[in-house]
Amino acid sequence: MSRGGSERIIRLAHRWFGMGALGFLQLSVVTGLLWADAKFLYWDDHYKEKVRPLAGPALETATLSVDRAIVVAKEAVGGRAAVRVRFDDADATEIVLDRQTGEILEDEGRWRRVHFAVMQLY
Repeated sequence: MSRGGSERIIRLAHRWFGMGALGFLQLSVVTGLLWADAKFLYWDDHYKEKVRPLAGPALETATLSVDRAIVVAKEAVGGRAAVRVRFDDADATEIVLDRQTGEILEDEGRWRRVHFAVMQLY
């Protein structure tokens, strides 16, 4: 192969390498900007510690006895250590609760899942 032919191959390889590096750089910049401005994806500070009483009917008006409700709840969760609660809201929010204590272990929403996917790309 002549010197001109090998130089042409090297230039072509350099061009393709440069385009690939540019794509990687653009992906890094875009995902970095999305990751940096993701404040809207998180709950307010200390939201897990906030206690809000729920308005509802009195226990005396329940159609199930408290003992029967506990049995039904235990059957529903089986041996799992956590319970996943899904809300019917625009963000498709899901909260994972500890089965024994009721503590919020994890919270998820549509935008939060997108954010973590972007973090994996970044």
